[in-house]
Amino acid sequence: WLGAREAIVFQAGGNYYLHYDGAGPRGWLACLATSRDLVHWTTQPGVLLDDLGCGVPHVMKTADGRYFLYFNMGSNLPGKEPGVHIGTSSDGLSWALRDGIVANDPGLVDPAPIEMPDGTFLMVGSTLGGPGNYQYLQILSSPDAVTWTKRTKPLYAPAASAFDPSVELVD
Repeated sequence: WLGAREAIVFQAGGNYYLHYDGAGPRGWLACLATSRDLVHWTTQPGVLLDDLGCGVPHVMKTADGRYFLYFNMGSNLPGKEPGVHIGTSSDGLSWALRDGIVANDPGLVDPAPIEMPDGTFLMVGSTLGGPGNYQYLQILSSPDAVTWTKRTKPLYAPAASAFDPSVELVD
C-alpha cells in the first residue's frame, strides 16, 4: 500500500485499532495499525481483506461484542459487485465477507453505521449520483446490522454533492 484515507479507531483488549484503506496494486484495500497510547502506531503486516477495491472502511463493535466492517467496493474489479459490503468478525482482526451488498443497492457508498440504544442500527451513506449527478445522503435501518432497509426519500440532497458522512449518537 502507498497511502491511507478515512480511519476508524476503537479500543479492544488495551489496544487501539486503526482500520484504514490504503492503495494496493488493483485498488483500495483494508489495512490495520495498532497503538497502546494513540501516539505511537505499528502498521500490521498484510491486509485485513485481500485486495478487493476496499474504500471508506467503517468498523462497528456492537454492544454484544460482534464486529462489523462496512466498506465500498469499486466497480472496476472483475467479478466484484459495486456497493457497500459487510465483513464480520469476533475479534476485529480476522474477517469473513458476507455475500451480497447492503440494501441490494450498487449505488450506495460511504457507509457510516451506528448502534442505537434500543439495539437497532442506523446507517447514513451517500449515493453515486442523483439529480444533476450529485451525491446525496441516504438513511438506512437494520434490526441486526446485516439486513438493511433504505428509506425511499433522501436524508439530505443539497445542490452539490454530499458524501463521506460520519454519525455519532449524542445524549
